[in-house]
Amino acid sequence: MKQLQHYIAALTLTCLMTTACSSDSYPGIEYEYDTSSEAVNTEQGQVADLGIPLRVFVNEQSFFAAAALNETRGTGPFIVPDTTAADSVHYCQSVFRLFAFRDRPEQQGPFDYVPDYTRRSGDPNDANGNCLIDGTDYTQGMPAHLKSNHTGEFQMLRPNLRGDTTLHYSERYNDLGYRFFAYHIDDAKILNAQREGSHVYYDLEIDGTQDLMIGQSQKLTPKVLDSRHASVQLTPEQRNKVLNIGNYSSYASNLGIYPIVDMRRLLARLQFRAYPADESCSLVYIDSISIYSKYSGRVVVASRDSSEMDINFDETKRKWFKLKQRRNPSREKELNKDSLGIYSLVDLDYRDNLVEWNDTMSKDDWSKNKYTVIGADMLVPKDSVFQMTMHYRQLVSYNEVDPPEERKFKSEFSLPIPHIDSNFDENTGKWCYKPGKVYYVRIAVYGLRKVGIAEVDLDPWEEGNDLEFEPDD
Repeated sequence: MKQLQHYIAALTLTCLMTTACSSDSYPGIEYEYDTSSEAVNTEQGQVADLGIPLRVFVNEQSFFAAAALNETRGTGPFIVPDTTAADSVHYCQSVFRLFAFRDRPEQQGPFDYVPDYTRRSGDPNDANGNCLIDGTDYTQGMPAHLKSNHTGEFQMLRPNLRGDTTLHYSERYNDLGYRFFAYHIDDAKILNAQREGSHVYYDLEIDGTQDLMIGQSQKLTPKVLDSRHASVQLTPEQRNKVLNIGNYSSYASNLGIYPIVDMRRLLARLQFRAYPADESCSLVYIDSISIYSKYSGRVVVASRDSSEMDINFDETKRKWFKLKQRRNPSREKELNKDSLGIYSLVDLDYRDNLVEWNDTMSKDDWSKNKYTVIGADMLVPKDSVFQMTMHYRQLVSYNEVDPPEERKFKSEFSLPIPHIDSNFDENTGKWCYKPGKVYYVRIAVYGLRKVGIAEVDLDPWEEGNDLEFEPDD
């Protein structure tokens, strides 16, 4: 039998970055209090109080990844739908959670003290003076998903009520301003959840399949009013009152000024693309890709101090994240029909990740060849370098008589972030894979050959630069 030479696939890394955010706010609802509930919000007694319908929006550009309503595993990158059924299901079934707290101490009246984030929305002794919106779980916000009309409007999901139930603003405090918070943590493992006087935070762990997003409302300043709500016609008296309240309220909503929550992404996104590089790339399959990453951190999802809203990962805790792929219905006899069941994430199946050369492709510039997207992308914390491991196989024929022989291989690479301006983090003074940006890892795939080298073809989202380096073999 002819011996095979040891070989390695040449790796080419391309990083594309994009920044997408969005934000706004929204007011509160009225409750008919059940005094037997001991101030625990069951949401069963919430009723409309002849107030203004409660409408909450989000800027669609802030979406990156989100969870499906009934999924029990991370569901990977979320994309505003334009191509696939999975994207459309993601859009309609993505689950976010919402909090709304009084914005500041009032100059006079019963709320002349600092807002207390420990108070419940269903507390009859508080009458919504501190908290307007939270969930049935004390530490969780009210769940919501996006309406299917693609307007970016949230539909709140309330237990024991239909999904299309309309909430209303409270008329009790028509001119009390509130700050609104929205967050998405997918199925990240929550180790500790705390709701304290000034903030709400979670200690959690991720595995590369979840996305983390947080957002809050902006104050209703003249700039915000003119830029985001320019279509609303206000009299001078109405405008002054809205600006004096300073944040979203029942009064503002009655005028057609609806809150829009700006979401901020907390993780970077890696997409892996495999390109046939020459005619030796025949029947090459990618078995797995893993990235060594931080995984344990604390995220603040609501705070009186906006600068606290962020995530901090433990630098000493790292593990291997395995790239996943969408379930392939054609390979399974029975599928879970609930929510995103048929689109949930599973381990890579090499049969779905074939990289194959054809005679129409270019050997001179492989980056122009048709590539295979491997898996469903990976979501990772901010870092300056990642270690990557790839397992792959090739079916090799030595003659026309014997069946092809399957050979399996493993390659390891170090992927430092290219040092260009768009990758520089002013807060830390370091170059890094930045949250809210997508990086395309471009893999040039060859068949059996001697050890090659890797080059980095950096292609940022806005400006192009090139950089080369030789990876660890």
